[in-house]
Amino acid sequence: VYTGKLTDTHNDTLGTYFYDQPTTSIRRNQYIFPKDTPGSLRVYNLPTLFSRIGFQAAPATFVYPAESAVIPLSLYVVADLDSSEGLNLVKEALLSIGPDTRTRISFLHNPVIDPSEESKRPLTSWLLSHLIKSRLLSKASPKQLLMAFGVNAPNEDAQTVLSQDEVVRVLTEGVKVADFSAGAYI
Repeated sequence: VYTGKLTDTHNDTLGTYFYDQPTTSIRRNQYIFPKDTPGSLRVYNLPTLFSRIGFQAAPATFVYPAESAVIPLSLYVVADLDSSEGLNLVKEALLSIGPDTRTRISFLHNPVIDPSEESKRPLTSWLLSHLIKSRLLSKASPKQLLMAFGVNAPNEDAQTVLSQDEVVRVLTEGVKVADFSAGAYI
């Protein structure tokens, strides 16, 4: 409206205008937008959902900026954390945390494939699930998480960089990826 792209002549198509944009995703996660039943989209209140499934959104289940004293906002990244798109969302969320950030971030794995059907689950969802369930996520820095996921983070100090395996070992307090129980995180 402000730039003049939308005018009164768009009144008839305004309801679908944003759906028709080239930047609109053409695929939808089957768990969010079921295809087979029109009108079956459900919106959930996260605190109510968390209560029902027994998840406690405690301070230790978030990644925090290093220097912010007051954190008034919480952000949940809900994605298939094992997909390249999900990993990109995780990366962008972690890179957004800077010294003046006033947002804490947590992650919800919304897999496209039922995790109980997978024999080999990628590191991203397992590690985040482990850190959240073990209440260790708040001890992790965004830089450590990026390194654990094999993403190059901006290096602002001259410290020795740990290998990806060493970072995972530090974050999990010694628990090896091979020891992660798939059933514990479903």
